[in-house]
Amino acid sequence: MATKKTIKAPYIETKQGDRKFLLTKLPASVVTVISYAAIRGQSDEEGAVQRVLNQGRINSIKAFTLQGGDYPNAVVLNWVSQINKLSSSEARLSSLSATD
Repeated sequence: MATKKTIKAPYIETKQGDRKFLLTKLPASVVTVISYAAIRGQSDEEGAVQRVLNQGRINSIKAFTLQGGDYPNAVVLNWVSQINKLSSSEARLSSLSATD
């Protein structure tokens, strides 16, 4: 049975146009637990943008990675959980995450 663990991380709040963003750094082990993909054209979730998996694309990403490819860009998470909302205090974001 999965247990709930509080995830806390420092953040910086910024604005771009009329949108507010929270910039933070999370380990990959946390991102894999708190994220999922809503696939465009297959998911009922409004705004789903993830492309359908394509084996050729997967192979090219794998080859790039194995050849020492870098991924120096940010990962954007669109937090939409109504049950598990983000909260902030003392310049730290926190939320509950299911863990094993």
